[in-house]
Amino acid sequence: MNVIIFGGSAGSNIAEEIFKNTFRQCNIFLCETFKKIGVKDKILSFEKSINLISNHSYDYFIATGDNFIRSNLYSEIHSLTNKNPINCIHDSSFISTSAEIGFGNLIAPKSVLHTDCKVGNCTIINTGSIVEHGCNISHFTQMSPGSTLCGNVSISEYCFVGAGATIIPNIKIGKYSLVAAGSSVTKDIPENVMVAGAPCTIKKTNYYEISDSNL
Repeated sequence: MNVIIFGGSAGSNIAEEIFKNTFRQCNIFLCETFKKIGVKDKILSFEKSINLISNHSYDYFIATGDNFIRSNLYSEIHSLTNKNPINCIHDSSFISTSAEIGFGNLIAPKSVLHTDCKVGNCTIINTGSIVEHGCNISHFTQMSPGSTLCGNVSISEYCFVGAGATIIPNIKIGKYSLVAAGSSVTKDIPENVMVAGAPCTIKKTNYYEISDSNL
C-alpha cells in the first residue's frame, strides 16, 4: 500500500503513525506542499504526487488541520485525479456498525462514533472525541480532543468544536461556526459565529471572512 500525505508536520506525523500501525505493509510519502521536520520517507513534488495518484494507484490523505486548506486541497486534487482520499482510522477508536462515514476522514485514538451517526468527508474526529447516537457531522469540520456531541446533534460544514466542549442533544450548529474549548452548548448556534462559555454565548459574529480564497 502506498499513501501520499498532504499536510503539515503534526497532521502528517499523526496520519503516518496511524497508517503504519493499521497496515502491515504501508509506504508513506509526503507531498512538498507542506514541509515536515525529520521526514522519514521520500518527499514528492505536487506534480509527481498527482501523477502517482492518477496513474499508479497510489492512495492519498489530506492531513492538515485547517478546514479551509483541507477543502481547497481536496477540490484541487480531486479535479486532477478524479479520486477521493482514503480514511485514516486508528484501531483503538469505536465505530458502530450502523454509523455512516464518508472519505478522507481522520478518526483519532479512543474516539467514539455511536449508533446511527453520520460523518461527512474530510473531517477530523480528534483524540477521545465522542459522537453519540444520531449525530450528523458535515464535511470539512473538526472536533478537538475530548469534545462531546450528545444525541442527535447536527454540525454543518466548516465548523470547529474546541477541546473539551460539550453539545447537548438535539442542537444544530450553523456553517463556519466555532465552539471554543470547554464550552457548553445548550441552544442552537447560527452560522459564522464564535461562541464560548458554559452555557455558551456568542462572542463574535462574522467569525470567518468567507471569500474565494478560503473556499
